[in-house]
Amino acid sequence: MEKEPDYLLRTPIYAIIQYIPQNNMYLLPKHLPEGYEYVQQMIRFPAGYREKYVINGKDYEIDDEHRPEEVKKLILADLLGEGLNEKEAREFIDEIPTKEGDGWRLGSKESLEWLAKHPEFEKDLEAVMAIAGEGTKKEVEEIDREPKQGEGKSFRR
Repeated sequence: MEKEPDYLLRTPIYAIIQYIPQNNMYLLPKHLPEGYEYVQQMIRFPAGYREKYVINGKDYEIDDEHRPEEVKKLILADLLGEGLNEKEAREFIDEIPTKEGDGWRLGSKESLEWLAKHPEFEKDLEAVMAIAGEGTKKEVEEIDREPKQGEGKSFRR
């Protein structure tokens, strides 16, 4: 049986929140950046990554309780225990290839919990939504300024 290769798995997280736009909701999706979607009064957006090292078949999860530096120390200790010297072990860790995961879509409750622990993504979302809302508002104003059928023309002679 062949040994599974070692790698760092990096899986994008997509959070979701309820969002009811003040302007025309049908125009909103085209003003959102790549990775953001608006469906049925919900915004799904990128909110970071989950990462884990898979080395010799063992998972080393990076999360709120295990920071990257701590996880690398655990991996280093295990590699030293397998007979590698410190230089070889550090090089091994630094050269581990990264695989991209398919993406993890959080539900509403999970999204709120994730955002409570990672408020920077909620701030990013607020900035994106302000820009998208402004773009939608301008587009509505432009549509309102365009002459409607029969407006601005006189049919009398």
